[in-house]
Amino acid sequence: MGCVISKAANEAIPLDNKEKKTIGPKAEHHSIIIVGGGVAGLHTALRLHEAGKSDIKLFEGRSMLGGRVKTTRDEDGKPKFNDFAWRVGEGNEKMLALCKEFDIKLREQFTPASAHKGSHSDSSADAGHDASHPTPPGRAPLSAYASHCLESTNGADDMDRKTGYAGRSAQISFPGESHGTVNFVVEEGMNHIPTTLASKLPEGMVNTNHRVKDVTKLADGKYQCDIVVRKGNDYTPLTFTCDTLVLAAPPVSLRQLTIAREGLNPVLFAVHQRRLMHCYVKSKSENVPDRSDTEDRIYQGFPDSILQQVVSGDYGGGIFQGAYACDRFERVWRELTFQGPEVVKAELEKQLARIDLPAIKGVSIDEVQISSGFVHRWHIEAHLNGKTKEDLQEQAVYPQPVRLPRLHLVGEAFSSQQGWTEGALLTSLSAVDYILNDKTTSKSKFAQPLPLPEPTKGGANMIYRGIVADVSEWGSRHPGGFGPIMGHGNEVVDEIFDNFHNGWPAPLATMFGLQTGVLEK
Repeated sequence: MGCVISKAANEAIPLDNKEKKTIGPKAEHHSIIIVGGGVAGLHTALRLHEAGKSDIKLFEGRSMLGGRVKTTRDEDGKPKFNDFAWRVGEGNEKMLALCKEFDIKLREQFTPASAHKGSHSDSSADAGHDASHPTPPGRAPLSAYASHCLESTNGADDMDRKTGYAGRSAQISFPGESHGTVNFVVEEGMNHIPTTLASKLPEGMVNTNHRVKDVTKLADGKYQCDIVVRKGNDYTPLTFTCDTLVLAAPPVSLRQLTIAREGLNPVLFAVHQRRLMHCYVKSKSENVPDRSDTEDRIYQGFPDSILQQVVSGDYGGGIFQGAYACDRFERVWRELTFQGPEVVKAELEKQLARIDLPAIKGVSIDEVQISSGFVHRWHIEAHLNGKTKEDLQEQAVYPQPVRLPRLHLVGEAFSSQQGWTEGALLTSLSAVDYILNDKTTSKSKFAQPLPLPEPTKGGANMIYRGIVADVSEWGSRHPGGFGPIMGHGNEVVDEIFDNFHNGWPAPLATMFGLQTGVLEK
């Protein structure tokens, strides 16, 4: 399943190749190509289309749109439950405005008083950053977990597990971060949002079952996308080129692309995945907690159980979340899943019987469905020079304005609101602004063009794949010691860096964190 363009005849040219070649006549060219049919990709296509951009192609590898936004429905099409993106927070201003714009009905979930205590919110800031350990200027703040560990490691573990998301408090948090305590459920199911966005686009603009196999940059400045189209059991390779490229897919699926190795890997590896699991239970018993808009709604954490959280369902039908877990507890459920549905059902019954939750006593279990997915978080290394999540988002949306002009990254993964669909909209709006105004430079102060410095032993900078990184203070913190840093000051270190660090997330994320600009040529 290769590209229709023969490599011998018209191979895509790596960025460091001086020979001037372009793609052959068989490639279909478009002004804008968007890779990924989630909320970010669809929203970008819609806003560009509304602004008069008509030559757009959006490619989604799967048969369905929505990305991480998934809704399971019954035989009549009514929503049963949502996976992963399952609600809209009161602080999600862009998403709330979008729903209002397109008349997407929201219903407020009832928030039990216990949830206001911070045990069940999606904000890691609820655990609190310990102000007794102030952050030095230009440095990453300690996570809440690290701050608490300085006083008591047992206390830190206890605090962490009480969040209901073991490991959440180990994330970097900043003062005042919160998504609020009021949340809303989409009455017609969360995937009604991407479905609505797609319905506003002209026929032929959105293409499902079109998997992007590779992306390269050509010597003439265009981008080449090698596509594999699935139709039944047949797979057909096609090639497209474009002037502007928007990558609206998760980092893990972009790292395999040729273009990633030419300057995108630092940002792609600055984001990591956290595993998340929803365990939905269906019961024919009476009084099943299957509504989230009533005062008897259950939203309760159980830190000493692999259930972690038990949450009422949203749409009735006798369905509720019997477990909602992440990271190491998600893995436990995944291991149980591999042993078969009867093992999962028996263990779930056992675990539910062990917890102190009178509202579910006597509730039988008829069906169980487990879905494992992920949310994204910025690596600690990305914050090491004191960059905020907003800084990282601005830096990520237009990561290489000189080396990779007119290429943008959008999606929850690259945003300041990771884990929420709000992040998809924030990055999308930023990319749309760049494209409509034909901006050739980034709005990020960390991605402005800088001249190549004169090589100087002990120089302040290193240049990697077009990124200018300030290493003047990094030598004393570099895990590999002072020498390797100071011995290559103001040098282009592509080969030596890859020799020692190629593919390692932490060094690549560190390069993104140390970035102060991009090479102007």
